[in-house]
Amino acid sequence: MSAVDNAQTWRDLADQLTPEQIAKMERHERTWASMPDGSEDARTGLLFGARELIGQNLAAAFYQDIPSPGGAETIGPWEPWDDDDDVWARVWEGRSSRVNIAAGNEIEVWVGGIQRGDGRCTRQVSLGAGRGDEQLTAGEARQLADALTEAADELDALNAGADL
Repeated sequence: MSAVDNAQTWRDLADQLTPEQIAKMERHERTWASMPDGSEDARTGLLFGARELIGQNLAAAFYQDIPSPGGAETIGPWEPWDDDDDVWARVWEGRSSRVNIAAGNEIEVWVGGIQRGDGRCTRQVSLGAGRGDEQLTAGEARQLADALTEAADELDALNAGADL
C-alpha cells in the first residue's frame, strides 16, 4: 500500500502537495475546526481533498506535454471525466464579454470548452447570468447580440486553426 492509501490525515500527504495547496488545505482545516461536532467529517473531508489534489498533480505531470488550447485564458486542473478514471480532461475558458443589465446585474458571454487527455478540444459559446432569468431592454439585447456575435466569430477562428 502507498502512503496515499495509508494516510490518516491530510498532513500525512503534505509532502506531495504544492505550497499553494498546503495553504488551501490549512484554510479548509481552520474552517472545519470551527464547526461543532464535525471533527471526523472534517478529517475525512480533508484527507479526501488532499488525495484529489495529489491526483491532479500526478495528472498535470503526466499530461505536461499537451499544449494549452488555443484562445485559453484560464485552464482548470486535469480531472477524471465522465465518471471514468481512464479518461482525463480539463475545462478551459477564453476571453469573455459582459453586458450590464438592469439593477447592476450582468450577463457574461465566453468561449471555452473541454480538453481531453489526447489534446482534442471541444469548443463552445457559454452564457452566464447573474440571477437567472433577466429581462433586457432593446439596448441591452443589442449589446448581448454583439457579444454573442464576437464570441461566435472567435469560436469559428479557433475551430479553423485547431490542430485536433
